[in-house]
Amino acid sequence: EHFKGTSSVGIFSVGVSLAEILKELPLALGLVLFSRSANWQHGNIEESLHKTTLLSRLVFFSMLVFSGAWAAIVYLLIPAFYGINFIDSVTITWILLPGIALLAVFLVLNSFMAGQGKSYLSIFAFLPALVGNLVLCIIFIPVYDYYGAAASATISYAIGTLIFMVVFSKVYGTRVRDLFILRKSDLEFLRAKFT
Repeated sequence: EHFKGTSSVGIFSVGVSLAEILKELPLALGLVLFSRSANWQHGNIEESLHKTTLLSRLVFFSMLVFSGAWAAIVYLLIPAFYGINFIDSVTITWILLPGIALLAVFLVLNSFMAGQGKSYLSIFAFLPALVGNLVLCIIFIPVYDYYGAAASATISYAIGTLIFMVVFSKVYGTRVRDLFILRKSDLEFLRAKFT
């Protein structure tokens, strides 16, 4: 509001609220994962870690699919419910969706770490992301208005999640790519579950 006024805040907030609906899936899974990982003993940590990384990859893949579908839905939804004056909120949602998809990986992995008593490690990832977001907002918003705010959020979500994946991989000895890139065996696992 300081940079661009209340109308920009309104358009931005509609886009943010609709983009963040997609966070409900990883948050719900994270609650279950937290409660289960708190009970995992040190002896079976490898099996637990395998399940968590599998879930992380599947959630990221699902979020990419849901993001594509949600992008099409908000294109119809926003003008119908909010009016044509909020059409720019569609673009805001689109800009935010990649960041939300990546953030889903953080939400799953962080729930596992929190269950293991290591929730404090998320500070190392998201403190730099917060500082980056503030700097980017100061630079982008005066020039690009609400688009700049959305881009700043997506970039900081990506930075925070990537840093957190590096931290997670150092703590548990995994490879970063194993936390979000789907494997052929994951697809076989899904096929076996649903057939």
